[in-house]
Amino acid sequence: MLMSLCYSLNDPCFGTSLSTKCDKAYSYRHRLKLTPKIEDFEAAVDDIRTTANFDKPEGLFDGLLQTMVCGVSHCHRRKHGETKIGWREKARRMLLYASDINFHQAGDGRLAGILEPNDGTCHLNGEGYYTEAEVQDYPSIGQIIQKAKENNINIIFVIGGNSSELNNQQVRNLFYDKLATLLPGGTPRASELSTDARNILDIVSANYRRLRETVKLVVNEDSEEIQVVMYTNCQTGGRLKDQTNVCSGLTTEKSATFYPYIISTFNTCPEKRNVTFTIFPEGLEERVQVDIDHVCDCDCQLQPEAEPDSEKCSYNGTYECGICNCNPGWIGDQCECDDRGTAEEACGTSNGICNNAGNCTCRKCECFDGYSGDKCECNDKNCRSYERMLCGGPDRGRCDCGKCVCNANYTGEACECAVSTADCQKDNGSCPGTCKNNKDCAECVAFGTGLYNSTAYDRDSGKEVIVKDTRRCPPGSPDPIKIGLSISGAIFLIGLLLLLIWKLLTMLYDSMEYSRFESEIQNPAWERINELVVRKKIEGIILGGCK
Repeated sequence: MLMSLCYSLNDPCFGTSLSTKCDKAYSYRHRLKLTPKIEDFEAAVDDIRTTANFDKPEGLFDGLLQTMVCGVSHCHRRKHGETKIGWREKARRMLLYASDINFHQAGDGRLAGILEPNDGTCHLNGEGYYTEAEVQDYPSIGQIIQKAKENNINIIFVIGGNSSELNNQQVRNLFYDKLATLLPGGTPRASELSTDARNILDIVSANYRRLRETVKLVVNEDSEEIQVVMYTNCQTGGRLKDQTNVCSGLTTEKSATFYPYIISTFNTCPEKRNVTFTIFPEGLEERVQVDIDHVCDCDCQLQPEAEPDSEKCSYNGTYECGICNCNPGWIGDQCECDDRGTAEEACGTSNGICNNAGNCTCRKCECFDGYSGDKCECNDKNCRSYERMLCGGPDRGRCDCGKCVCNANYTGEACECAVSTADCQKDNGSCPGTCKNNKDCAECVAFGTGLYNSTAYDRDSGKEVIVKDTRRCPPGSPDPIKIGLSISGAIFLIGLLLLLIWKLLTMLYDSMEYSRFESEIQNPAWERINELVVRKKIEGIILGGCK
């Protein structure tokens, strides 16, 4: 078993289907210094022979750390006199990490009985082999991040190439996406490598372009008495300063200015009067060293020279030694900015800080161009347009919170109507211009009348004539004869109506009286009484005759 294991280390392809002999197993080998000669690079790649290991995770962290520390740090240059990797002293350093599987890290060496932790230093021999692979454990993730920051190296993770897309995505999500965000350069995630690796140049170009257009200032200080806060105006269009140390989208025409604010946290004079720290752009070697000397015996900080609640400090701080020492909760060169509470309390809305249309500064919303309001709730570009301009242009009106505010001489929802009619009136009261010139044409198109059979379009002025659905002709001057005849006719009709009503009522009354008479005639009691009266009269006549 031991013989078989040793033979496998010397020839990892032993017992496999590969016919050729593989290189002896090794952790990392540096084959070629950085060079502009493409033919040397191609020769070095062609010289690589196949090798293998026994488990799936790869030991790329060994090679990654050795590449970063061998020839970059100042200590290595002083010790060896030259760089093994070939990094230039002032250059943007990028490392391409390509794999299709996860990595070994600190602690995995225990499986082979390796307990000594990695020391994070260079261990390459004359042939470029890493010599401590069987002595020291794999580097930890913390060591990789630390060395990348110390040596200002940007690492690009290119993960893929496996025929299984699901396996590629799982490896990226589980092992490399989070690690990429923690390293210098602020890469949002690991890049996806296609199966044939044809997109490798696009990945490198895109990452280099992002790094070139982004500046992140890093402050290297470990003093407990000093706090350095970075401000810049690159995200506010130069109007205000935001507390950030990152600017993106920069070009040769678009620059950014950073303002470091140094805050001292001590209450008494410190024992160490001098503090030194450096400021440098991440990924580059340009550095600025800042030396601070604490002066503890300034008379200008004491009254009467110091001015508490000074007018020069907006009554929010003490003016001392030529500057404002602001009271708690106030910031700014003149303590003019209210910094009490949070941005959500001062400028928060249901749609975000300042409705996502501005920046919260000094507890007030500074709106972007095109927005207004206390919390940038008004969109000043969401008004009706006239002649392709908002509210007809600045001569007619302006857009205020979604509505047009017209100037004195115009009105309408888009300030399209002139208030004065002087421009379209003649001496005789008629209306000249587009409407009159196209009257016949408009009548033809809209109502089928008029003299012409054409479209309602004024070719002289290039204006389109809009015709309403119904005609509404302007009234003329009143005619006295028509008015008189109308009144006379109205009186005659009223009289005739009254006469008809009277005639109908008379006929109705006569009809009622005649009906009553007929009913009385047909009553039998009335006939018997009449018969008795007649009979008595006859008897009276006879009796009278007998006498």
